Amino acid sequence: MHDGSDTAFYLHQGYAVLAVEADPVLAADGELRFSEAIKAGQLYILNAGIAAHPGTATFWICDDHSVWNSFDVRIASRNGSRHHAITVRTCRFADVLKTFGSPAYLKTDIEGADSLCVEDLDRQHLPRFISVECEWVGDGERLTADESVRMLDRLRDAGCSRFKLVSQEDFSTVTHPDRWRFTRRVIESASNGRLSVPGFRRLARAVSVRRRLQRRNRGYRFACGSTGPWGDGLLGRWSTYDEARATYVAVRDRFFSAPGARTYAFWYDWHATF
Repeated sequence: MHDGSDTAFYLHQGYAVLAVEADPVLAADGELRFSEAIKAGQLYILNAGIAAHPGTATFWICDDHSVWNSFDVRIASRNGSRHHAITVRTCRFADVLKTFGSPAYLKTDIEGADSLCVEDLDRQHLPRFISVECEWVGDGERLTADESVRMLDRLRDAGCSRFKLVSQEDFSTVTHPDRWRFTRRVIESASNGRLSVPGFRRLARAVSVRRRLQRRNRGYRFACGSTGPWGDGLLGRWSTYDEARATYVAVRDRFFSAPGARTYAFWYDWHATF
């Protein structure tokens, strides 16, 4: 759940929401923020961490950037961030599904452990839509092309047949080759005020990715750092596995060709459906 940005969107859409959060402080904050939805039975917050085994485990709190809270101390201490350990309750994702049922949409972003959710999916009762972080490796590590698409392979093996690669910078659906990349960059720059062209800003804002997504998702304005839209709320077309894989490898190669590119700065999600 983290800070509740995604939870707020799902509630705005009218869905019943199960939010899972390991950090007891963030879980308590969510209970205060969404108290009305909880009272109405539209939201349940499960204060636990998803792990390979039920019980308890050491969880690392990143004091400087709570988005890096993790069971992996390498993530919580990234860039020399202050961090400390707490003990949290853990559960398997399969047990969560048995208790609450399979959702219409499964969103996972749990800093290195997303595969636990995908691997525990009930193949007989799959969510209609899924989104997960594309990959996670430790700082300074680099993956081969085959290693980098492991999450895509897991989604395919779970039964997914259509995919979208979504940039978490602006929630755009990535394509390759991207023939409109330069045009889109000009539009985004003009709409955000970095490129000043008289009479062009209003038009640029109207056709920008964020404004188009806002219109498609009932006027909702997505918070920076949130997962953004999902399912039919996304832009762009769905790709086959082979198309998605080729796009991912090309985009990843382009990103890491830049000097000093950090592994954790490659910020994309896989969206998948059946």
